[in-house]
Amino acid sequence: MKSGLTVAPMFGERASTQKPKFLSGGGGLVSTLPDYSRFIQMIINDGQWGGRQYLLPETLKLMRENQLAEGVVVNFPFWPMPGTVFGLGFALKEQPSEAESALAVNEYHWGGLMGTHSWIAPQADIAALCFTQRFPGFWHPYSHEFKRLVYEAAEIGF
Repeated sequence: MKSGLTVAPMFGERASTQKPKFLSGGGGLVSTLPDYSRFIQMIINDGQWGGRQYLLPETLKLMRENQLAEGVVVNFPFWPMPGTVFGLGFALKEQPSEAESALAVNEYHWGGLMGTHSWIAPQADIAALCFTQRFPGFWHPYSHEFKRLVYEAAEIGF
């Protein structure tokens, strides 16, 4: 990995100026770190932000509960996700791996193609955002190290 910035040729200006050809839940979503931080705070606050209710608590419950059929497991070609299931908005950590903190049980998280990753861990009373803008960004070393350090701080009561 080398330092510096490079325009991702497959996105270029399109990411923010043109409607994508294929509409998907997060495909082509463009935002800012402050806006995404407010979004996560709204999720933590049972769907409320700035005195307004954006999501009902019942909706958030479905987002945080496994929606996969019995026996269905998550196994992407580029990384396995043992102990992880999916709700209607988040990946859900049912069982942390040996390398992960025990405080990660019931963590819900999501990551983006360009190296964005966020998670909320109710058991640890933490939420975190790691936005690196690295393509492809799935599970890069920075994300793992940042997550490990955040959980380590939570374990010692930082």
